[in-house]
Amino acid sequence: MHDGGSRSGFAAGYARERDRLLAHLVDRLERDPDVAAVWLEGSLGRGDADDLSDLDIGIVVKDERIAGIVADPGRFVRDLVGTSLEIASPSNAPAGGAFLLTWVSWGDGGLPFQVDWYWYAAATAMRPAAARPLMDRSTLPIPVATLPMLSDEERDAAIADAIRSVLSMIVIAAKRIARGNPWIVASHLRSVDRLRQAAEWLIAHDHRPPYDALRSLERRSPVPNTHEAQATLLRAQLAALRETIASAGREEQFSEATDRAEHYLDGVLGPRSPDDDGLSVSSAGSG
Repeated sequence: MHDGGSRSGFAAGYARERDRLLAHLVDRLERDPDVAAVWLEGSLGRGDADDLSDLDIGIVVKDERIAGIVADPGRFVRDLVGTSLEIASPSNAPAGGAFLLTWVSWGDGGLPFQVDWYWYAAATAMRPAAARPLMDRSTLPIPVATLPMLSDEERDAAIADAIRSVLSMIVIAAKRIARGNPWIVASHLRSVDRLRQAAEWLIAHDHRPPYDALRSLERRSPVPNTHEAQATLLRAQLAALRETIASAGREEQFSEATDRAEHYLDGVLGPRSPDDDGLSVSSAGSG
């Protein structure tokens, strides 16, 4: 079993090799006259990456190249670097472009370096707002993608839908806790957290959260693995949701539903501990 020092040493070495790989790929892409721009997406583009983060590379190519890449994206990659795994997923591709998940063969350690590739046609390319440009020799400025603003009515409806989803998932999670399946419980607790954060996002913004926006807010504390710890965290989530509802001015709309959810938690999870009173979501998951 590795200790903390060896794990951190491994991660730091992995990051160094990943950064060397990125420099190599950018150098190779700069030599391709059909590549107009390259940027870094994902956590490395946003600036919230860690040493184990993968590479997410956006590539803008001349329009006449895109059809061939869509047909066989792996060939484009293999012309740059070797691969040991390729997974095509057209649903993840930008409009009119292509996507490929790869494990790149790199370095002497025999490790999988994941690189997600996104290809864009020059005529329709839009750079994600959080992406970090690495190269740009396009003849025209590439516009930055912006999310459509929600009307007041759309935003109100989206906030209400998000709150309903949290309440529904809280009751489902309580049922799973009572049944004692820790794998499913962990998944449901994560869903509750993300749904509540989505509601808070909508209250604070005039558009829906962009892809991956909530990932940087994910919990870093250990997953609670006892009935008591899981119940405490779920009750803290319900308390936090009450605050979210109040900040949205929706107490009257959701007071009955939140009261019913709380009664259900008390019944299915057992009586509350005195320690549950005033507990925040962050502190509930830290033990």
